[in-house]
Amino acid sequence: MKGNHSDLALRPYLLNSIGKNGASRSREVEEEGRRPEGTDASVKERHLEAMGICYWWRLTGDVGRKEPFQSTDALVTGPEIRVYVNDQFLNWDPAHRIKVRIVSARAYHSLFMHNMCIRPTPQEPEEFGSPDFTIYNAGMFSCNRYTHYMTSSTSIDLNLARREMVILGTQYAGTGKTTLSTDHNRYLIGDDEHCWSENGVSNIEGGCYAKCIDLSKDKEPDIFNAIKFGTVMENVVFDEHTREVDYSDKSVTENTRAAYPIEYIPNAKIPCVGPHPKNVILLACDAVSKLSLAQTMYHFISGYTALVAGTEDGIKEPQATFSACFGAAFIMLHPTKYAAMLAEKMKKHGATGWLGWSGGRQGGSQGDTDEVGRVVQQEL
Repeated sequence: MKGNHSDLALRPYLLNSIGKNGASRSREVEEEGRRPEGTDASVKERHLEAMGICYWWRLTGDVGRKEPFQSTDALVTGPEIRVYVNDQFLNWDPAHRIKVRIVSARAYHSLFMHNMCIRPTPQEPEEFGSPDFTIYNAGMFSCNRYTHYMTSSTSIDLNLARREMVILGTQYAGTGKTTLSTDHNRYLIGDDEHCWSENGVSNIEGGCYAKCIDLSKDKEPDIFNAIKFGTVMENVVFDEHTREVDYSDKSVTENTRAAYPIEYIPNAKIPCVGPHPKNVILLACDAVSKLSLAQTMYHFISGYTALVAGTEDGIKEPQATFSACFGAAFIMLHPTKYAAMLAEKMKKHGATGWLGWSGGRQGGSQGDTDEVGRVVQQEL
């Protein structure tokens, strides 16, 4: 379906509206944070074993299951037979850029992906051709729990051979260290997903996904000003008469978010690429210290962090946890594989490892981000 993304996102759903700041507001249904332990996930490997790839699987799904890949029927059997298609790109490094097609059942998701993926120039859609990867986002529809291997109403299926992904039963998007990365003293390459290749560092995404809880213009002016027309706000509350946003309101969830194009930040570096890093900082609730290469690998594999309200579903108070490679829920290979890759890059390019303090008490919240920024600056 064609049209302005913001206009389309507002039409079909009563929970969608627009605030005084011009940003589109949407209300997630049930999912108020990421919940990997309650998600059925599967990966179709086919030829990957022949490539020497060994899986490390922590979710409830079965990597080798032989059932047909999750059906995309939900995209054409809803109450309104509409789909929204985005043709965009991932990775700002031209040598590693891929073409991605996102097929969504909700216009709001289409707008979200328009903001978060790299947007094509006016000429590029004509030359797009076939995508390198396709995502079918039917998250507003629950999967069939009676299907073999399904244990919940949420399912994320990834077929690497066909280069396809199907999302069912979840409308939650993701998370990133947006506040800490928005620093007037540095150009912004990205706030979350990055690649470190032979060419240096590159951002995979084309947007930022910021927490909005207690957001103020005084504390975080760049993020505050980025929330305008074209931005997607999730789970925020505003006055229905004045449309004034109340960023302190947690009545829906503490996990209030905003997704906006990266160029909404004044000091964004476009294209979002940079040289090889000289410092690698592992943010953890621990003491600040300089690390040897071996120590960096140890702390990287350990992934000492915290489950915090506003990110993890069902969490009300901070809970200390260990998440391998600081992303156990998202990795397929064994953690030592990623550690070896990081060690090789750091050794080759002379990068120094640091254990950084993420604020707050040990195992606690991230604390004041200004203080975290000062600590990082001091380390460097």
